[in-house]
Amino acid sequence: KDFNILYPPLPPQLEKNWHITDILNSSGYSSVYIINHNGSSKETDNNSNKMVLKIINEELFNKSIYKKIQTINSPYIQIPLKIIKYKHNYYILNQYQVNLTELTSCEGIQISDILNIISDISCALTLLHSYKIIHMDCTPSNIYLNNNGSYCLGDFSSAIFLNSNKTSVITTPGYTPPEITKGKTPDILSDIYIFSCLLFTLCNNCYTQVCNNPCLNIKNNIAEELYIIILKGCSVNPSERFSSF
Repeated sequence: KDFNILYPPLPPQLEKNWHITDILNSSGYSSVYIINHNGSSKETDNNSNKMVLKIINEELFNKSIYKKIQTINSPYIQIPLKIIKYKHNYYILNQYQVNLTELTSCEGIQISDILNIISDISCALTLLHSYKIIHMDCTPSNIYLNNNGSYCLGDFSSAIFLNSNKTSVITTPGYTPPEITKGKTPDILSDIYIFSCLLFTLCNNCYTQVCNNPCLNIKNNIAEELYIIILKGCSVNPSERFSSF
C-alpha cells in the first residue's frame, strides 16, 4: 500500500520502516507531519510507534542552532531524535508528545497547570539563554508534556543566537514583539515579551481576542496582580520589561 501518495517522499533512512499518516501544520517555510511505523495505523494508541517529522528547506535551516541544541541535556528542552539532510530539505525527527494546544483543547487548563508550565518553560528559556540562544517562538504548540508530567520547549526553527544581528525572524502571529515588526535585532527581552504573551494566553483559558498581546485584549479571570506582571512583560519598550525570569 502506498501510504504517502498525498505526502512528500521520505528519505531512504525512513521510507523502509515509516510512513506519513497525518499533517499537523504547514507554512511557507516548513511542514509538520505524524509518521507511523509500518505495521501500525493512524489510529494506533501506542505513541512509541509514531514520531513527529518537521521538514524545513535547507535555506531556512539553522544548522548551528540545532547542533548546539543537541548538546543540551535537560528535561525542559525537547532534543531532536535525528536530523536528516535529504535533497534540498532537512528532516527533523522528534518523539511524539502532546503539545499544549492539544491538551487545552481536550482537557482545559487549571491554575495549578499554569504554574507548572510557567515554572518549567522559564527554566527552559533560562537554559537556552545561558547558551546564547533566543527561542523566539515560545507558544502553546511548541510546549510539550513529558512522561513524568513536566513540560518541555521544542521547535527551534525560529531560534537565533544572541548578538547575531539577524532582523528577519519568523514568529507566530499574535506573539511578535513590537521591536521585531520595526526591523530591530531580537534579544533576550524579545523572549520575555513572547513568554508574557504565553502567560496571558494560558490565564485567559487559551482564548484571546484579536491577538495574544494583553494590551489589545480584554482580560478575563486574571488576578489584578498577575495582570500587572503580564503587562510589564509585554511592554512595547523592551527596556521596561523584566530583564530575566
